[in-house]
Amino acid sequence: MIKILILDDDAGTCNHLAKFFRSRGYTVLTAIRGEDALSLIEKEKPQILFLDIQMEGISGLDVLKKAKEDNPNVKAVMITAIDDETIKRQAEEIGVVKYITKPFSFDMLETLIIRLVNDVLKLEGTKKT
Repeated sequence: MIKILILDDDAGTCNHLAKFFRSRGYTVLTAIRGEDALSLIEKEKPQILFLDIQMEGISGLDVLKKAKEDNPNVKAVMITAIDDETIKRQAEEIGVVKYITKPFSFDMLETLIIRLVNDVLKLEGTKKT
């Protein structure tokens, strides 16, 4: 079962994304603080992350760094209101798959999640053989 973690300090955004992904059959974890996201990543081992950048305390970029250290194969998407090329490049250097600025479309997320899930399943398939 694919696990998705959503980190956003806006509970409404977390809830909308969680509802969207749960309706498609995914297990969804949510956090509104970076510290909570790190605990969930350690405990639950989600394969896909959707992270906001600007957070009180630990930022989404810092969560991404730690998640990639623990599991280089984790797929991460930044969803943020920050449209800054420097931050975008920094996220890409850490290993983000996609950098999305708010507002975003659910049609685009639909296409993206299918691609990410296929990537995760391919990786997991090669580990088992």
